[in-house]
Amino acid sequence: MLRFATAALTLIIITFVYLSLAVCRLEIIKNYLPASRWRCGLAGAGIVLAVFAVLYFSMDFFNAYVCITHLFIIWLLCDGVEKLIKYVGKLPDGHYYAGICAIILTFIYFGTGWYNAHNVVETKYELRTDKNIGVDNFRVIAMADSHVGATFNWQQFEEYAKEISARNPDIVAFVGDFTDDDTTKEDMEQCCRILGQIHAKYGVYYVHGNHDAGYHAAGKRNYTIDDINRSLETNGVKILSDQIVNIAGNVNVCGRLDKWRYPNRKSADSIIKDANLSNDAYVITLDHSPTDYNAEAESGMDLVLSGHTHGGQLWGLGPIGVWFGGNDGYYGYERRKNTDFIITSGIGNWKIKFKTGCLAEYIVVDIKKS
Repeated sequence: MLRFATAALTLIIITFVYLSLAVCRLEIIKNYLPASRWRCGLAGAGIVLAVFAVLYFSMDFFNAYVCITHLFIIWLLCDGVEKLIKYVGKLPDGHYYAGICAIILTFIYFGTGWYNAHNVVETKYELRTDKNIGVDNFRVIAMADSHVGATFNWQQFEEYAKEISARNPDIVAFVGDFTDDDTTKEDMEQCCRILGQIHAKYGVYYVHGNHDAGYHAAGKRNYTIDDINRSLETNGVKILSDQIVNIAGNVNVCGRLDKWRYPNRKSADSIIKDANLSNDAYVITLDHSPTDYNAEAESGMDLVLSGHTHGGQLWGLGPIGVWFGGNDGYYGYERRKNTDFIITSGIGNWKIKFKTGCLAEYIVVDIKKS
């Protein structure tokens, strides 16, 4: 933790020094700055601090930090490209094109990211199975990672719920991180009520994610994970914890405890064996974190729905999580053996108010008989 804090502080210092000197090179600013290099640098620092303050008061420190560090990275890349072009003699001197491009690109990057995070879309998948599911089409609608309060409140969640009900799902699944440290009690209770009111033929099913209990919630919010459970159950939402329930004929729903909160949870194989299912049973598994693909495929689960990764959230972060072994995937569809895996980017965000690597979504999965 100390190393992370040191690295973050070092990045902040480098970012502010670089940007303070860089903004002084913009013609619209340079013409009004003092000739002294030190005074010019201090004026540049004042401009950068003023921009940071605007971002801080309009959002919060974390999002301001994300925006400023991205501006630094984009500006650094633009400077590099400009130097390369000038080196090969294709760009005349006299204008600081890199700085102008950096500001425009950063604005477009975060403007698009804001729109993606605050406009929830429907993403459809169509799967085939040889198993007898009893109908020609079984529809599952899944959501995850609302982190209520980060990008929407309960009134907006109610609009999403109406959309989902209109899709006539057989079941609705919420795959964890419903709430967070910053979720108010009113938002939590209202969203539990709304979740329970979604029309689904066989009901609404829920598994907890790593954020639902909160990490620093004891000092911030006036409710516990038990209060969330009571509110969900009062509204008819079925919470699953390392168990399988039969919902219709051969169709079953499995809910797993989250790996990061419950490292000693039951294995995928033991959950399947304990349920004593028939060979023709179709198992839909809700597992918040996509971290157990091989075991779930070996166990014979048919469909595994996950969230947690936010689809990468910021461009480039998704693959990094997979490369370092934190997740088995970060977004979309994959098949291993006879098991279909889908990771949703979620309908909300943790802390960050932007999605630059994906869209905010709920997913509609139509399972059809082959």
